[in-house]
Amino acid sequence: MAIPKLSEVRAGVVEDAGALERWRPSWDRLAVASRRPFCTPGWMLAWWRNVAPRGASLRTVVVTEGQELVGIAPWFVERAYGGVLRARMLASSSSFRTEPLAVPGREAEVGAQVMAALARCDPPPMVVLLEAVPAGSPWLEAFAQAWRGRAHPWRFHDKSVGAPRLSLEGRTYQDWLDSKSPHFRQHMRRARRQLEDRGATVRLVGEPEELPAAIAELGRLHRKRWERRAGPNQFDERMERMLLDVGRDLLSEGRFRLVRIDVAGRSVSSHLFLAAGGEVSYWLGGFDEAWAAHSPSLVAILAAIEHAWAQGDSGFDLGVGEQPYKYRFADEEESLRWWTLVPRVPGYVGTRLRLVPKQAYRELARRLPQDVKERLRKELRIPARWAR
Repeated sequence: MAIPKLSEVRAGVVEDAGALERWRPSWDRLAVASRRPFCTPGWMLAWWRNVAPRGASLRTVVVTEGQELVGIAPWFVERAYGGVLRARMLASSSSFRTEPLAVPGREAEVGAQVMAALARCDPPPMVVLLEAVPAGSPWLEAFAQAWRGRAHPWRFHDKSVGAPRLSLEGRTYQDWLDSKSPHFRQHMRRARRQLEDRGATVRLVGEPEELPAAIAELGRLHRKRWERRAGPNQFDERMERMLLDVGRDLLSEGRFRLVRIDVAGRSVSSHLFLAAGGEVSYWLGGFDEAWAAHSPSLVAILAAIEHAWAQGDSGFDLGVGEQPYKYRFADEEESLRWWTLVPRVPGYVGTRLRLVPKQAYRELARRLPQDVKERLRKELRIPARWAR
């Protein structure tokens, strides 16, 4: 009897977003299995169509076994500081936990295929970035081990940031609420009652025809908050178009969750959450400061947590950043890390030299107060993105 030939694992680089559509269902299944809301094709491809930086080129690596997708690394490449060609995950500038995907247990195999495919590109990326990935992510080691011996890439840990989380497993919403302090429970009940007494409704956007107005209100509230704060505001018309695409794709599945608090048809608070595989991730929100005394953001987040329990979700990710309000809900914390890898491709030494100022600044900045760090950055003309 003839022994059937085993399917060969192959990796190809896709440079046209349209060609990725054939892989969308299996790509989405990998994201759901990996519990990565911001790694779904619905999120990443909408980002690429609407928000990708000018001059960027798609370099998504698709790893297959026969006709089956076993892994995908949705990279794009762009020219950065000193002309360095760097590879980044789609949507990495707008979200977190964006990383490659693989059939569970095959990350090392897929990682080797991904790095080999990138090395075959003309030109190959000089820098590979992993941004805001969990400390336990398998991809750093998978990529590092793809090169053997002296060809091992150089890697640099840029920074780490805490990401508060809430586990929903093994208890009910009421169990969790009862475990919180009396002050927290009293504050949340009072805040919601005061909002409702003033005519507010707390609800989840449920119909596609609601999306344009709801997303516009989210953008308005977020921008209004940033008018009073220093720092970059990415929420522009391009982002609104992106979210409209995402909402149309994921709303019917209950994976695009936009919580609104409305008064007389106008939002006073709006917060967006994405879900995949039982994991719910908070992306971004905003509220009208005229209503700040009634804690509308906390009321919206609590409503999203209650809904997640009702949907049978198992984890609630409060997003990257260590803001105190998040710890009022969280019961654990994960560390998200930023890594720079420099593969030993042509130009390796020059790339390392170009990265010396960034590496030196980051190492020094870890030891300095924020005001001193910012003054040093300006005096040395260090790009603001290096400080983030």
